[in-house]
Amino acid sequence: MPARQVFSVFVYALRTGIQWKTLLGELGPASAVQASALHKHIQDWQKAGFFLKLWQAGLAEYDGMEGIAWEWQSIGRTMGRAPLAIE
Repeated sequence: MPARQVFSVFVYALRTGIQWKTLLGELGPASAVQASALHKHIQDWQKAGFFLKLWQAGLAEYDGMEGIAWEWQSIGRTMGRAPLAIE
């Protein structure tokens, strides 16, 4: 399966929230072979840092278009025990 097609399937799954088994069923009868190929591509991309680079490029593009207030960040935090905490 060509890398561009794998990426298209990956993005489609992320955008639609389609379940993996349903997606594979839509790919056709050889879904087990295709699932293996998809998984291998995604694992290889993860090891190569592709997704991190993609995220960084997206942040840079958004920062250029809208601007990210890098100097102002907020972290939400609550001090206290969880309601059903076990001691």
